[in-house]
Amino acid sequence: MKFMKLKNKIMVPESKYAREDIINTMPSNVVSCILDFLPLQDAVRTSILSRNWRYKWTKMNQLVFNKDFFECIVRKKGDIDHGKIITRLLVHHEGSITKFVLYVPSDYKRFDQQDLSLWVKLLSRKSVKEMIVINKKPAPIILPTNIFSCVDLKRLILHCCCLPRNASIRGFPNLLSLDLDWVSCWEVLSLCPQLEVLKIYDPVCMTKMKQAEITKLKNLKELIFSLGMPYHDVAITSSHIFQLVGFLPKLHKLTLDLQHCKFSVDDAARNGALSVLHSLKFLEVLDLDYHNRAMVVFLFDLIQGSPNLKILKIKAVDKDRVWPSPVTYDEVKGGITGNLQQLRNVELELTKDSQVELSLIKCLLANCSLLQLMSISTPLYGTNGYFEFSAKLLMFSRASPEAKISIC
Repeated sequence: MKFMKLKNKIMVPESKYAREDIINTMPSNVVSCILDFLPLQDAVRTSILSRNWRYKWTKMNQLVFNKDFFECIVRKKGDIDHGKIITRLLVHHEGSITKFVLYVPSDYKRFDQQDLSLWVKLLSRKSVKEMIVINKKPAPIILPTNIFSCVDLKRLILHCCCLPRNASIRGFPNLLSLDLDWVSCWEVLSLCPQLEVLKIYDPVCMTKMKQAEITKLKNLKELIFSLGMPYHDVAITSSHIFQLVGFLPKLHKLTLDLQHCKFSVDDAARNGALSVLHSLKFLEVLDLDYHNRAMVVFLFDLIQGSPNLKILKIKAVDKDRVWPSPVTYDEVKGGITGNLQQLRNVELELTKDSQVELSLIKCLLANCSLLQLMSISTPLYGTNGYFEFSAKLLMFSRASPEAKISIC
């Protein structure tokens, strides 16, 4: 048995765990996982733990240069060139990078396009899988052409950036998820043949996309579209939307944000609306204005044209207009007809106890034979208001004997 000597010279048996160095003997995958959960500046500081940990951070899977990173640098080192720090970290990094995040603060004055080009070049060599660039400066960042050399990208999120427009660009052959916020470059969409998830916040992009470009998105399964911008005078017609989703054979989840949207309906869209959304199973409509007849009619066309719809979510917006809504009960009844065979779950966020909203609830209950749950969020306050609203709902007939109504 081994013994160890203490300061008071008392000999005690040495524990079998005494010499086991847990920190330095951890597997490399465990170390990488731990470092990925730390802020980047703290992960780099682990180099002082021991000689073995000096370069552990260089094998991190994720490099996140977020807002906290920039604030930490400014707080400790003042107004220095952050670009040199990012370049140094990328140059010393070893192995592949699964995720790269770059946050550009609004007050960042030393941003250099040449630095960005170098970073992208280094990332392309490291088989980066996910790239996020969030620009908070008023002027958009012009991304370098070599961003298309990141052929291993699976997910790309851009905010206030400009993608290069070049006839020779190759696109992203393996990209699965694309999130564009204030990025006007619809040409790149047709160069992402494997794309499954698309989130786009630019109505100009939708109106200028050509049919030939849309048909190339054959694998698209989820689409989130913001159709209105406060600083753009763009009128959206229902035919634009039906044209877009009509050529997406695998689309099963659709979210439309109608905030600040100038909306109109044309007869051509209504005539072909009921035959284009057979694969759609999830529909979410945000900021629906019940005073806008075109919006309401378009909603009815979406519902009626989705025979396999299972989940419906509607969030209304209250614009402080004089009630009642110009949409009548007969129009709601005419819009929600037939037997909606597949609809299982409905979530409604109401603005007021209005006739058009009650009519919509009534028609959905009467036509959804397999409905299981209808969740209603209402701004009504007080016990009397709650019971009065509940009493109105109890008067409505239900096509589904299992339908339950939850009010909150």
